[in-house]
Amino acid sequence: MPAAAADDTPGGRYPWQIVVGAGLAIAAWIVVGGELLALSSAALAPPLFVSALDWLSRGTLDASEGLRRWALLAGAALCGSGAVALVPVAWLSGALALLATLALMRVLATPHPPALAIALVPQILDATDPAGFTLAVAAGAGALYLAILGLDRAQRRASWA
Repeated sequence: MPAAAADDTPGGRYPWQIVVGAGLAIAAWIVVGGELLALSSAALAPPLFVSALDWLSRGTLDASEGLRRWALLAGAALCGSGAVALVPVAWLSGALALLATLALMRVLATPHPPALAIALVPQILDATDPAGFTLAVAAGAGALYLAILGLDRAQRRASWA
C-alpha cells in the first residue's frame, strides 16, 4: 500500500473544502449570471473561471492584486472587442487585441495569460459592442474574484479558530 501524501491539499495551500467551495462559487455564478441575470455569455467565459482558480492557487490573496487582475481582464475585453469592432480582418484584429493586451499586462505589471484568452473571445463571439462585452467580462470577473476573496478570508478565519 503506497504511503499517504504528506500534503493532500491542491497546491499545498487549500483544503478540499475550499476547492469545492470555489467550484460551487463558479457554478453559482453560472446560474446567477447566466440564468437569473441573463448576462451575456462573455460574463461566463471560461478564461474567467481559469483566472479565478489561478488566483485562488496563489496562496494568501492580496486584494490589490485581485484589483489589478480584474482591471487587466476588463481591459483585455475592451482591447479584444474594440479590435473586432474597428478592424474587419480577423487575423489582424486578433493580433492587435493580443498586442494591446500584452502592453496592458506590462503597464499593470500583471502577467496573466487568461487575459490573452479574454482578448480573443470577441473573435469567436463576434462581439462588436465593446462597451457591452467589456461590462459583461468586468461583471463576471468581479463576481468571481469577490467570491474567491471571500473563500480565502473564510479559510483564514477557520485556520485561526
